[in-house]
Amino acid sequence: MPTHVAGVVFEWLDAPHTSAYGYAMRSGVFVLAIVAWIAGCGPGYPVWSAQAFKDPSSGGIKRASFEMECPENQLQVTELGKDSASVGVTGCGKKAVFVYLYGSGWVNNSAAPEKNR
Repeated sequence: MPTHVAGVVFEWLDAPHTSAYGYAMRSGVFVLAIVAWIAGCGPGYPVWSAQAFKDPSSGGIKRASFEMECPENQLQVTELGKDSASVGVTGCGKKAVFVYLYGSGWVNNSAAPEKNR
């Protein structure tokens, strides 16, 4: 008797079938279930949107807070055009533009003045 979900699924797929049609139906149901599960796991908004930038799991707002030396709750995020993959961030007397790069996430795309040492 399988003790985990994968074992149950593979046991169900390997069960004796009366026809090739029965196997195809079982396999098809399994594939559709996996696709539906993956599709349902997304955030419900584009990963490059201002809403996604504010989501702590994206790392955008945390990165802006660190780079701008400003607490997250004092930052204001503005979408810079629909589907542009860039947001403007203002707070603590500073402003910056962050862009979403696939494979890298949110990165600062503004020149920061160098501090005097």
